[in-house]
Amino acid sequence: MGGTPLSPWSKGGDRYAQALERAKLALKDGAIRVILWHQGEGDSGNEQLAKSYGERLAKMVKDLRADLGAGDVTFVAGKLGEFLKREDKDGKPSHWPKVNKQIGALSKSVPNTAAVESTGLKHKGDGVHFDTPSLREFGQRYAEAMRRLQAVKTR
Repeated sequence: MGGTPLSPWSKGGDRYAQALERAKLALKDGAIRVILWHQGEGDSGNEQLAKSYGERLAKMVKDLRADLGAGDVTFVAGKLGEFLKREDKDGKPSHWPKVNKQIGALSKSVPNTAAVESTGLKHKGDGVHFDTPSLREFGQRYAEAMRRLQAVKTR
C-alpha cells in the first residue's frame, strides 16, 4: 500500500492486521523465510516521525516476528530513493534522508536485519517511483542482502 505511514503497519493498525492474516494463511502451506520491507516516505513529511522511524520500525519487526511465531526471521528493508526531493510540492521539507538513516541503523538494534541501499537507482520520470531497470537492480540488492543474512544464520 503505497503512500502509507508506518502507523497502520504497526501492531494495532489495519495494515498490520491484514499482513498478519495473510502471512498466517500462507504459513498453512509453507514457511516464511524472509520479510522484505520498502516503506517510509509517508513518514518523511514530519521531522519527528522521520527521527523516530527506526525505533518504531524495530518495534514493528519484533511484534510481527512474535505474532507469526517466526523467531528471528530475516528482515530486509530497502532505503527510499535518493532521487526524492528535499521539499514536497507545497515547499515543506521532506525528511527522507532521516528515514533512510534510521533504516540503515536497524541492524544495530534488531538481529538478523539488513538495509538495502538505493544509491544510483533512478525514478521513472515522476520523481517518486523507481523505473523498471532500477527495480530489477533493487531486487538483486534485496536478494544479496537476504543471502548474506541467511548464510550467517546457518553457520
